[in-house]
Amino acid sequence: MKNKDGSLKRGIYRVRQTRASAPKPIEAPQVTTAFLGKAGEHAVMSELLFWGFNASLMAVDEGIDVVASKDNRYFHIQVKTASPSDTGRYTFTIRNESFESNDSAQTFYIFVMRRKGGGNDYAVIPSSHLRNLKGLGVIGGANGLSIAIAPDEKGRSFTMNRRDDITLFINNFGLIR
Repeated sequence: MKNKDGSLKRGIYRVRQTRASAPKPIEAPQVTTAFLGKAGEHAVMSELLFWGFNASLMAVDEGIDVVASKDNRYFHIQVKTASPSDTGRYTFTIRNESFESNDSAQTFYIFVMRRKGGGNDYAVIPSSHLRNLKGLGVIGGANGLSIAIAPDEKGRSFTMNRRDDITLFINNFGLIR
């Protein structure tokens, strides 16, 4: 900095910096269910790969979306994906025909819950558990199994159809074995 006479002032000076405003979070656009479903399948495949599974999409979707293998064991994966409703619940439907035809003990249903701010939660549920819930009347319906998953306010616990605590199944890909 210069004095009035043109000589330099003594001392240490800093350049004044203007602060940039914090960037606003970008919310993902709404997409059709076809895009949402395919994105969910790829997200599940990605997670399976991180867990050491060799995963592959089926060429034709007849009730099984992904086949995964690990340690010479094969698993069938049916993926359902949803965005939250205005109440914060995620709703899924499994057609009776596809549920009844997936009678294998090695079939898992993975419910992908796409959060509003981005990111996913996964409910990894064996078909045997869904059969038990159907027998108990927790899930059911005339045209298929109607499933509503609701997280608590902090996203730490999850319930299915307001009756079954499924927190144990959330993001637990270790159940597939």
